[in-house]
Amino acid sequence: MKKTLVALAVAALTATSANAAVVYNQDGTKLDINGSVRVLLDKNTDKRTDLKNDGSRINFAASQDLGNGLSAVGYLRLKVEGENFNELKVNKLYAGLAQEGIGTLTFGRQDTNADEVQLADYTYHYGDDGNYYGKSTLKTENEKGIKFRSAEFAGFSFGADYGFSQNVSKTNGKQNLNNFGVAMFYTANFADNVTLNVNAGYTQEKVVDVRKTAEINGKEKAWLTAAEVVTGPVSLAVSYGQVKNTAVDKKLKKLVVGAKYQVTDVAKVYTQYQHNSYDKRNSRNAHNLNSFTVGAGYLLHKNVETFVEFGRQNKIVFNGVEKRQNQNKVGAGFRVFF
Repeated sequence: MKKTLVALAVAALTATSANAAVVYNQDGTKLDINGSVRVLLDKNTDKRTDLKNDGSRINFAASQDLGNGLSAVGYLRLKVEGENFNELKVNKLYAGLAQEGIGTLTFGRQDTNADEVQLADYTYHYGDDGNYYGKSTLKTENEKGIKFRSAEFAGFSFGADYGFSQNVSKTNGKQNLNNFGVAMFYTANFADNVTLNVNAGYTQEKVVDVRKTAEINGKEKAWLTAAEVVTGPVSLAVSYGQVKNTAVDKKLKKLVVGAKYQVTDVAKVYTQYQHNSYDKRNSRNAHNLNSFTVGAGYLLHKNVETFVEFGRQNKIVFNGVEKRQNQNKVGAGFRVFF
């Protein structure tokens, strides 16, 4: 059956459940609702064992067929932010148009195309833990953004983003801390059971050092490349990227290597290694970070997923002399999709 670009776009953005509930589907108007409840039992070095929210959310996806392959699309995500269970906020909210065979153009609070560039993270939680220890160097979301994602042509697709300044006030209404980004995606099948995925992205954002008495304006420029090979139950991926902030003269480099083995249809094991190098002029916080994560996931049901994960971070701080800071993390997660 022929699938429209709208169906593909909505499926990609709302793929948190195997069976999204179609609340309404009549006269070209469709409304889907899905989501997940996620909890994590977590133990970190020097911290007590704690039970945390792990990104629970509910998604609403709407589309209206306008004829001739053109549709209007809208998306709303309500997400429980933070580790507590009482901070429900609007996480995504955007609307736009999708033309079959051309692409999708959306406006609002949304992930950028750069969010899809990273390929080497197969973990559930500890592989993308924190700001400087995250999996990507790129700007991966916009509070007020315009996003275009092309349809796929012979395995290629591309995307472009523009983000408006987040903080516009009466006292500093002309300050324009905007951003933009571009991304490229390619997938190819080289054999009956071998798939190659290659992604690349670049983002640039205007920034200001708000800690200074006199504002120092600059730019944060970032790039990232990633490649993945999938053959049967085995997936191997690597990514490398850099980000440079000229306002505070800092530079960050990230290398991520990941592997996954699908043991059965319902069970998998995975691992990830991450090396980060952070440098900042005239700062005592320059450091290297080596992070290792290993885990296993199991489907109790197509809509019920469990996992156990162990992470270890080895941080070397350069304060004139080397100082090693180790942290171990272990967690067990439970997720129910609907």
